[in-house]
Amino acid sequence: MKTEMFCRFVNILNASGIRYALLGNTESYPEKIGGDVDTMVHPDDWTKLHEALWLMEDAGTRVVNRVRRGRAAFCYTIAHVSPDGAVAMLKPDVFTDYAEDCDIYMGASGTLENAVPAEYSDGRQKGFNVLAPHMEFAYYLLKKIHKSAVDEAQFAYLAMMFGKAPGACAKEIARYCGAADAAKIRGAFECGNYAGFSGMFPGLRERVFKIPGVFSAKQLKNLRWIADRVFTPVGFAISTSGDAGIVAKDWAETQRATFVSRCPRFSPLMGKIKSMLFVCNAKCLFADVVVDGESRPETNRKILEAMSRRATKRWKPEK
Repeated sequence: MKTEMFCRFVNILNASGIRYALLGNTESYPEKIGGDVDTMVHPDDWTKLHEALWLMEDAGTRVVNRVRRGRAAFCYTIAHVSPDGAVAMLKPDVFTDYAEDCDIYMGASGTLENAVPAEYSDGRQKGFNVLAPHMEFAYYLLKKIHKSAVDEAQFAYLAMMFGKAPGACAKEIARYCGAADAAKIRGAFECGNYAGFSGMFPGLRERVFKIPGVFSAKQLKNLRWIADRVFTPVGFAISTSGDAGIVAKDWAETQRATFVSRCPRFSPLMGKIKSMLFVCNAKCLFADVVVDGESRPETNRKILEAMSRRATKRWKPEK
């Protein structure tokens, strides 16, 4: 079902005339969708995107969640409950400019001029847009540098992008790194030297990114987004008088921003207080769903509709 949801998502983007590109490793798409679907959107199409996402809804599919990640960055969760009660979720992580610590590193307007149709190895098109290899290489590399970590599979993906356009990749990364670091990075990918590349990571993040000080203006901006997440919880809870084990597995293991609670029914005030206790991850939104012995399909449809009502009230654009 997740493949069908993904195809519907990109079909809506295409039909709506939204300028976009899917970023990160999309080699397995659409047959296998991993975690979030990173989607860069042109700033002029930002409002149109938020309206278009609600076209995903049908009899069994609802927009249930939205997490703010920055000034113009949100992660949506779209859930589908099948007739047998099985739950599938698609999480489009949508943003305009690629920014870290409030600094823009890849502006969407210019970056999306390099959007191209995604293709299978035999040349067939997949039905969605990605970035040209050199831009995808730069984006994915910057993400890994900022996290100060890269595994062998991620290095292999970067090496594949580099191999498609080595000169353009080297030129692009030189825009962000000093000459010495850029030369070492190029050499590592020309030789397929994972150990040499990963050995560069100590200190590389600080040399590439402008890390803000503790009390800097940028950190104050970051606090604004943190506060928004704290006071706008982003998950949901199930209050149950019975054993909700299978329901907990359906939702809690599928969606990271979910907390399933086996406790007596609570008041809205207590729910808000309890959600504040999860300040580190801001993972609780209390949808006031009571599970009391219903079947799996009935329970999951009940949860879906409860979350949908909350999401519609909070985030659906007015016509």
